[in-house]
Amino acid sequence: MSTAAQTTEAGTGTGGRLVYPGMGVLFVVLAACFLSWGIAADLTTPMVAGFKRIFEMSTFQASLVQLAYFGAYFLLALPAAFINERFGYKTGLLAGLGSRHWARSRSSRRAD
Repeated sequence: MSTAAQTTEAGTGTGGRLVYPGMGVLFVVLAACFLSWGIAADLTTPMVAGFKRIFEMSTFQASLVQLAYFGAYFLLALPAAFINERFGYKTGLLAGLGSRHWARSRSSRRAD
């Protein structure tokens, strides 16, 4: 076994770091995004029970909340893949964030 392979297997070749140098902020932001997506996905189940009780809905009607949430992933996967393949991931990310901002700004105007 070579010396380079031995130091990598021992864990001393990278200094025992979790991420590459200069990528700490990116790692934290990415972990925060996955955490927020996981929390949002997990909150749909109690929302079904809450909507059923508050709005006096049937179980089927309240379950449409989860269908809307997870159905959006299904419906938007192909257009997102097309944008990412044609224009790149950075443009795809910016298009997603831009469309979310546009939709949020339209819904906040209606609330006024």
